[in-house]
Amino acid sequence: MFFLSDPCQSSAVLKVIYFIFEIIKLAFILVPIGLIAMITVDFAKNVMTNEDEMKKNLSIVLKRILMCVFLFFVPTVVGVAMNLVDKVDSSFNIPYRDCIANANLSKIEEIAGYEETIKEQEKIIEEESRNGQLYEETDDEEPNKTIISADNASDNTSNDDTNSSSENNISSSAQDFINALDKMSTTVEKDYEVGKKWHYSNSHIEGTFKKERKNGRETNCAQYVSWALIDIGILKNGETIYKAYNSNSKVNSIQGSAASKITKSKKVKIIDCNAKTPKELEQAGKLKPGDIMLWYNKQHTNVYAGNKKFYDAGHAGSNGCTSDYEYFKTWGPVKTSYYNNWQVWKIIRIK
Repeated sequence: MFFLSDPCQSSAVLKVIYFIFEIIKLAFILVPIGLIAMITVDFAKNVMTNEDEMKKNLSIVLKRILMCVFLFFVPTVVGVAMNLVDKVDSSFNIPYRDCIANANLSKIEEIAGYEETIKEQEKIIEEESRNGQLYEETDDEEPNKTIISADNASDNTSNDDTNSSSENNISSSAQDFINALDKMSTTVEKDYEVGKKWHYSNSHIEGTFKKERKNGRETNCAQYVSWALIDIGILKNGETIYKAYNSNSKVNSIQGSAASKITKSKKVKIIDCNAKTPKELEQAGKLKPGDIMLWYNKQHTNVYAGNKKFYDAGHAGSNGCTSDYEYFKTWGPVKTSYYNNWQVWKIIRIK
């Protein structure tokens, strides 16, 4: 039944809904003004007519007032209808309210950014699949999870972004972050095995992984990262960050309720990457497990896991989604299709 909710996460559909809402808002302004003008004209006519005409005009005035009152009751009627639908279809978990919640300019721009990134990811996958280069896990690969002993981890120095070439040289807090990502990904894998699948979504996601697992099992690339930051105490319950890209103004930015907080936090270091690829950063010793990747000119957020793999809950790409890019098998670590060719805008490194 998820196909019914997909239109509510389409920027094209949401633009139409937003336009309709703007028309309704305009109507709430113009209709009362028009009503006052027409009533004024009707009463002016009464002055120059007989008693029968006055009664007729008064009846018209009352009808116009009732129509205006009905217009203002439309939102209430719609709200009641939606509550009834929620009760009837609650077993299907269809988020009908997403269309209303997402029909604003900021959300439309955010979803449009995701759509653009998704198209690029799918194009890469299609090309690599056609050329026989799409990565597949094999038995001789190293274990899937990235576990680094906290005993061997050391705190970052002031120049750790330029001089460290060892993947083991991460802080204990970064290791805690990786462990939190691993724990959630393992849970998603187990849920998938028993038919309790996690679904990609940009709307109505709970502030913590535990609550979302209980109520909906939905997430996106940035929410997954935010949950792990909450788990290690850098963010508070419900706070989020995500990498945004405005395709119109060509501006990259950090957005979300905790955007200002994360940029000022002394617990992390934000590193400019000058549009280098992950491969180039790794070869230069500037990439570490636990680095939060903010991609250049892409609306995507994920975490480097080491060994050319990522923790990734994106909508598309080699991140463990099923073939329809809707249900997650895992959140990583997995190899992705953009390790060699996508460019990195900034890295958020946990100290």
